[in-house]
Amino acid sequence: MVVYDLKCAAGHGFEGWFRSPDDFQTQCDDGLLSCPVCHSVEVLRKPSAARLNRGAQSKMVPASGHAASSAHRAQVAMVKAFQHFVDRNFENVGSKFANEARRMHYGEAEERNIRGQATHDEVRELHDEGIEAQPLPIPSPDTDKLN
Repeated sequence: MVVYDLKCAAGHGFEGWFRSPDDFQTQCDDGLLSCPVCHSVEVLRKPSAARLNRGAQSKMVPASGHAASSAHRAQVAMVKAFQHFVDRNFENVGSKFANEARRMHYGEAEERNIRGQATHDEVRELHDEGIEAQPLPIPSPDTDKLN
């Protein structure tokens, strides 16, 4: 498994996981890779830091467990705060997201903050119509399964 930092022609950065370097190249050549923000298929691999071989005498110094766990806790807290903000300030329209976004865009419904689910094709169609829609980096809870 290889992980690459990628960038689209518009400069949006994202990460991709591939079985092998050849798998990345094949997907790129076949137009199967697209930017999650703007859906551009012009995707390039960003340069990554080179691995330095310093010989057998050199030993790697492990990262401080305290610093790493502290940074992780801060990230988790930030994601939870973001999710709480979205939950409190955006109406969940569920699978009707694309339709509701269109209705607001064309003046058929009151403009408001909404969230919900949309397929990749629906998001692309919204963008083609000039309607902004952004995927959120947080899972959307299945409200049907909540107590």
